[in-house]
Amino acid sequence: MIMTMLSRKKQTGISLISLMVGLVISLIILLATVIVFKNLIRTSMSSKEDSINDAQRLSSILTSQLLVQSAGFAITSATVGTDLVVLSGASIDATTGVLSGTLQSVGTEGNAVVWGEKIGSTYQCAGLYSPSTGGMYRLGPQDCTSASAGWSTLAWTQTVLDNSSQSTTHMALSEKSGGCASFGIVGIGKVSMTFTTNTVRRDFKQDNNITTNTTQTSTSSSCLVNFPLS
Repeated sequence: MIMTMLSRKKQTGISLISLMVGLVISLIILLATVIVFKNLIRTSMSSKEDSINDAQRLSSILTSQLLVQSAGFAITSATVGTDLVVLSGASIDATTGVLSGTLQSVGTEGNAVVWGEKIGSTYQCAGLYSPSTGGMYRLGPQDCTSASAGWSTLAWTQTVLDNSSQSTTHMALSEKSGGCASFGIVGIGKVSMTFTTNTVRRDFKQDNNITTNTTQTSTSSSCLVNFPLS
């Protein structure tokens, strides 16, 4: 009887081995929870950042399309090459604010466009600029004699439309012999401007815990009604 009671006493309680096994299992569960939480945070932050950049990009393109409608405004017989120019390899000197680049012909892409418009009797130059580092900026407006003469001599003021480093935009002009549409009205203008935006998206892959970059391209066009069919 006494031996049976002693045997039962030895079997009660928790052994050191049981504690260690329980501790290891708890640590494994905790580590797995931390990894899952970390992945969720990274995915959430990446999605949030992409959403903000997408909103900025869309807003800047819509704003750019509205701004470029001023090209040739109130100018009699506005012409491409004089009142509207496209530049490739464009950059702005950080000290002088002067724009540099190479003039492009119709149908060739560039990363800056400068146009002329009249406010009353005053000729002004304005433009759009997408640097190689990303984003979109409004240039001017500033008094000048013509877009072709002013683009490389003015000290440009810049207004940020999109400061995202993930998006770069190229602009190209095309001439439509049959006219182009503006807000559903066909045949008003002969010049169309196309905006092609390349956006870098970050895709997080949970299987190997790395982030890869993919480029998405979107295109939109705007008819410049102040360059009418002749």
